[in-house]
Amino acid sequence: MPFPTLAPTSRTFDAGDYPIKTFTSQSGVETRIISGSRRTGQKMSLTYQNIFDHQAEEFVEHYDEVFGTLNAFSIASVGTADGAKTGWNGQSVPEAFSSGGYSITVNPPALSEGSGFDITFKGPKTVSGETVYVAIEGNDIEVSDFSSLFTAPSLTGTVNLRPSGVATVLRQSIASDGVTEGFEVMTIKMFSDSARLSTQLLASVSVGITDTNSTISSQPAAKAATIDAGSYSEGWRYEGPPQLTQVRPGISTVTVNLIGVLGAS
Repeated sequence: MPFPTLAPTSRTFDAGDYPIKTFTSQSGVETRIISGSRRTGQKMSLTYQNIFDHQAEEFVEHYDEVFGTLNAFSIASVGTADGAKTGWNGQSVPEAFSSGGYSITVNPPALSEGSGFDITFKGPKTVSGETVYVAIEGNDIEVSDFSSLFTAPSLTGTVNLRPSGVATVLRQSIASDGVTEGFEVMTIKMFSDSARLSTQLLASVSVGITDTNSTISSQPAAKAATIDAGSYSEGWRYEGPPQLTQVRPGISTVTVNLIGVLGAS
């Protein structure tokens, strides 16, 4: 059987080190020599909190199948919908962009499902005939994700900056219906379609949205890899037997300690 495809509730990772030999002369001068181009000694600890006993038993069965600490095995790769590395990768949030005195601020700067937030648009004094537009982008962002939006059913709205350039504040909130796919980045852009600015991007800001409804058995895939714990390791080996603690009848917590293996099949 393969390594259990549950998503861990917590995870620690030791990146290891390159094979380096240190020599110290009698005068105290230190010389270091590297004898390989790949990291070794990677370690990973996976904790599965409050899972069903039949799920906990899968780890014991897999431990027996690979003969304990003898044989190496593979675990789910980065970006899969479930597995030991689920949620390890994520999206980075781009830096805010502003030009010509225009700016967008989101408060709070990081969001979770069901939370409310304020979007503040600022700009210089507007001129006659100028219209400033707003667009919201995101791979899984839809109209139904919001309890209110600028102009339904479109994700594009118009911002009427006051003639004096005072900020316009729009209050929004995110629905709590599993829309964010674990972790999503929402980008808000402000641009002009007037003759004076000729469809020019004026400002943009991106915020992360965390899905508060994901569970250990149904944790969605992340969107873009930022950390790959297995990039230098072809396989993993048990450091010792899985550690099981029965929380209550039928529910257990399991901790699995793994060692990265080079050259594993």
